[in-house]
Amino acid sequence: MSVEETKSSVRTSLVAVAILVVLLFGAYLLGVMRANRGLTSTLEERTKKDQLVASMLLNLHAAAEAEKRAVLAETDEESKTNADEAGKESAAVEAERLELGKLIDASQRTEERKLLDEFDAAWKEYQTVDEEILDLDAENTNLKALRLSYGPAAESLDQLDAALNDMISAADATGDRAALSTAAFQAAVSAGKIYAMQSRHIAETNDDEMDRIEGQMTALNQEAESALQKLSELSGPAQQANVAKAQAAYEEFRKIHAQILELSRRNSNVRSLALSLGKKRSVTARCLEVLDALQKSIRSEKDLATRW
Repeated sequence: MSVEETKSSVRTSLVAVAILVVLLFGAYLLGVMRANRGLTSTLEERTKKDQLVASMLLNLHAAAEAEKRAVLAETDEESKTNADEAGKESAAVEAERLELGKLIDASQRTEERKLLDEFDAAWKEYQTVDEEILDLDAENTNLKALRLSYGPAAESLDQLDAALNDMISAADATGDRAALSTAAFQAAVSAGKIYAMQSRHIAETNDDEMDRIEGQMTALNQEAESALQKLSELSGPAQQANVAKAQAAYEEFRKIHAQILELSRRNSNVRSLALSLGKKRSVTARCLEVLDALQKSIRSEKDLATRW
């Protein structure tokens, strides 16, 4: 082989080697780019999961606070406004939970799936308790009972007192006046005691204690009715108009009183507050605890990925 042929062969070999090197380097770069794209996609997915959990934590806190404001609201309108806000925040948590589940299933992270399943169970219980509380809040029976007691019931007692005072003022200064005064005093005191016990009944949570209070109220009602009957017997024709006014005022009081007891027995505000401070608080804490653990798991996954 001549020198020229040898040089030509060497040049061909060098060119072939160079082409091979270029191809190998290109394949390497392509592989790196694909790997980076895969890593970037994985990091973006994990960042999205982290953001979803963070948002769920915020929305769950907001829902719980709105529910508490609904329970403590003093008006139906205020209660409804806060209940609607609690529902809106809970709906946001639910939407984020579903989206997070899809991402976790796609990433096939066993620990994250386990934690999300735990959250799902706690969240289901949260929704059940929350629905019961908000339904009770919407009734507002204890607040309605208090409004009746402080408003119409008090007004009917004022009318009873006014009629009894007019009766005593118009009575002759005789022995009958003393008897009238005694009977009028008995009617006013018995009715006043019933009224005073209404607030205790409204605030009571125990059915047996409510029964005991109602038993006392029944006895006082009998005393009041007996005293009014005594007034009717002692009064002459000129006093019968005042007797009728007193009896009508007490009858109105009794009707309002019956409504108060019915609302109080429902106990919606007391029951919702007990649920909010008891079962709802514990299940909310469980939801937050699991979400916090899930967030830590996702963030540890991100930290591991960024080391590569």
